[in-house]
Amino acid sequence: MVAALSLIAEIEFAGGTPQIGPPADINPWDIYVVGYPYWFWTDGPTSLTDSEESLGVEVSLEATATSVTFTTGDGGSVTCDPASAPAWGSSVAPEEPSPSCGYTWERRSATPDHPDATHTVTATTTWEVDWTAGDASGTEVVQRSESVDVVVGELQALVTG
Repeated sequence: MVAALSLIAEIEFAGGTPQIGPPADINPWDIYVVGYPYWFWTDGPTSLTDSEESLGVEVSLEATATSVTFTTGDGGSVTCDPASAPAWGSSVAPEEPSPSCGYTWERRSATPDHPDATHTVTATTTWEVDWTAGDASGTEVVQRSESVDVVVGELQALVTG
């Protein structure tokens, strides 16, 4: 078991950088917009395998990303299956909600006291690691997180004339 835990500690499990679509630069203000549906996913892998010999014992690992939880910086969160959270693509209509992993911000990141404030979006990926070391086997759970800061704003229309 010690050899398996040592190998688990050596693996760089990717948290996966949070990705959001459509991107903020789709509009001239370069912001994510309150009330607009966004797709969330990560750019990391969803499975890893590794093996090595340690002290004469073959140690094998199979790791699967079982969930990713996005905290949205405004008190919200959404948990998704990383294997079924599709990436937003330019062929998708910008107002189309994600079929499996989306979020809509309800308030902007800036406040009167902090006009340049951002929301920090954090993706925490949970990995289930199945290991074998000689005649022993087991499962460990590993979590990794990565974050990005985003500006969320409001758009308002002004009718004149």
